[in-house]
Amino acid sequence: MQIRKIIKEGIAFTINLLYGSRLHGASILMYHSIGDNDKFSTVTPKNFERQLQFLKKHNYTIVTLQEILRRKENG
Repeated sequence: MQIRKIIKEGIAFTINLLYGSRLHGASILMYHSIGDNDKFSTVTPKNFERQLQFLKKHNYTIVTLQEILRRKENG
């Protein structure tokens, strides 16, 4: 059961990363829930950490939506 959840979360992460919303060159990743349950829209804390490490390793800059909007306002 755990392997299935890891695969599901990996697929969702990859789809969001490759085909997620774009705003002036920004990929927007949205997490509905982070926790230890079996709901479809939930990512485990361990896998959330792995996803953040992947983004860091591949030189993504992580900012909040508020930061993106501030940067857009300031050109």
